[in-house]
Amino acid sequence: MSLTLAPGISFVEQDGARVFLDLRRDRYFALGEPADSAFTALTRGKPNEAQQARLLKLVDENILIDLPFGENPRPCRQPALTASALDEMPPTAPSRWRVLAAGRSIVCAKRRLKVRTLASNVERLQGLKTSLAADVRPACELEREAIAATFAAAGRLVPTLDQCLALSFAMARACLKSNLDTHLSIGVKLRPFEAHAWVSIEGIVVSDRLDNVRPFATILLI
Repeated sequence: MSLTLAPGISFVEQDGARVFLDLRRDRYFALGEPADSAFTALTRGKPNEAQQARLLKLVDENILIDLPFGENPRPCRQPALTASALDEMPPTAPSRWRVLAAGRSIVCAKRRLKVRTLASNVERLQGLKTSLAADVRPACELEREAIAATFAAAGRLVPTLDQCLALSFAMARACLKSNLDTHLSIGVKLRPFEAHAWVSIEGIVVSDRLDNVRPFATILLI
């Protein structure tokens, strides 16, 4: 038996707790004891017979799958973030047409999130990223700051408060189409539980302030 995470399942460990994201069902969850202990043993490659029985129940729940030569489950990779482009705005304001284009992209992202599942939106963005992977290039001087300033200005036209997912999907698509090394992160924090999304380019956050994303641990990285 070689158990690994089922498609669409990811997890992160934060403050001594483990949180899962089921992308297909668009939900966050925890396993609870003793299933969590069995999962810990699986990550270390040493589940005992009783724990294996618990793990098989997770297979029945579509959290794990039995995959020959599958890797032991690993938590989501945490990208290193060093700064925010919003802290270093460009000397010139973005052009009106760029701001309007960014605003339209946010509106479209909001609409897609309403009519399509989160999984569908993630797959669409992953497909775009894969198709453009061969053309990724380093950001030019002030390019990250210009993108951040453009979408910040667009946010004054199209409300983005509590709309971090729509803003992130719109920004990520714009950055990827410019062939930039872009990541969209969905993160969580505990006590109280909150979820957040942000976009970074080469370790620089472009959709938010660095202090706003630091409390969150990435549970899904695109």
